[in-house]
Amino acid sequence: MAIVKIDPAAAVLNDGVTMAFTAIDAADGLYLNFAGHTDTSIAVLLQNTDAGAAEVVVKQGDGIGGVVDIAVTVPASGFAAVALDSSSFMITKGDYKGYVHLTGPATVKVAGVGMP
Repeated sequence: MAIVKIDPAAAVLNDGVTMAFTAIDAADGLYLNFAGHTDTSIAVLLQNTDAGAAEVVVKQGDGIGGVVDIAVTVPASGFAAVALDSSSFMITKGDYKGYVHLTGPATVKVAGVGMP
């Protein structure tokens, strides 16, 4: 499959924001662009379209705060959310510099929202 890269929607304080959900590639995962959000958090929204629960892993970044992957369980036909900090999860060098890497089944869709 192909590498999947997405950009987060930009949240506006005291207003709504629309976003698109994109499926994780089961072989290569999904890369969420964290560029421009290095001093803020991004809310990652996960939608599971399968009848069973699914696990998504947010891979540790390669910076000083990148010490451990985290796993998020998304309930069957449900949603989950996780707030990520760039110092722990952003890749800081190489081809995916500025991205956060998520892995999981193709039945999980991802959207990101950059917080103001």
